[in-house]
Amino acid sequence: MFAKTNSGAKCLADYGRIKEGAIVPETNELYEDVQAWLNEGNEWAPLPAPTLEQVNFERITEIDTRLTQIDLESVRPLRAISNASQTSDDIAKLSALDSEAADLRAERLSLTAN
Repeated sequence: MFAKTNSGAKCLADYGRIKEGAIVPETNELYEDVQAWLNEGNEWAPLPAPTLEQVNFERITEIDTRLTQIDLESVRPLRAISNASQTSDDIAKLSALDSEAADLRAERLSLTAN
């Protein structure tokens, strides 16, 4: 049984060479198995709703990505401060980034506590 995804199909139960949970892009050679399944008269199943663990994992990944971006965005104002050439904009930028990072770390902690 398969559900249609944006880029191919998700296997909902073992079928031939494809194991349950596998995502099969249309460009993958295994997609011919999905097509064979459809040709047998089967129809797409609804894509199951994500579990809480999957939702939390995706959000944690988004948070980690943003925290990395914040680190990169902090370099320029920190360099200005270390060179004693900072402006009020540098201080404000760094303060805003620190505040956002603290909020994201707290959210991430709450997601990992579940």
